[in-house]
Amino acid sequence: MRRKDSENTATGNASRLKKVERIKGYMREVASQGKRVHVISHDRGWAVKREGAKRADRIFDKKTDAITRAKSSRTATDVVIHKADGTIDRWEKPVRKVRK
Repeated sequence: MRRKDSENTATGNASRLKKVERIKGYMREVASQGKRVHVISHDRGWAVKREGAKRADRIFDKKTDAITRAKSSRTATDVVIHKADGTIDRWEKPVRKVRK
């Protein structure tokens, strides 16, 4: 026997809400773990690379552009800036925008 349309809608909405809450919880968990983002020298310029990643997120011509991009990352807890020789130059905290 088929349910009425109103019952289907209510059931569908409830399951969608549960799914959304599950996704939000996962996103909060991932964001709270945080990752370091590194600005490293690359053969084509300066690369922004998440810690543990195999590939760079993006490559820039200028080091300052790469640093700006790394600092604007949503999930980054620290930005590690390297010198051209690979040694660590400095650590910085990313810029956080406060939501109201």
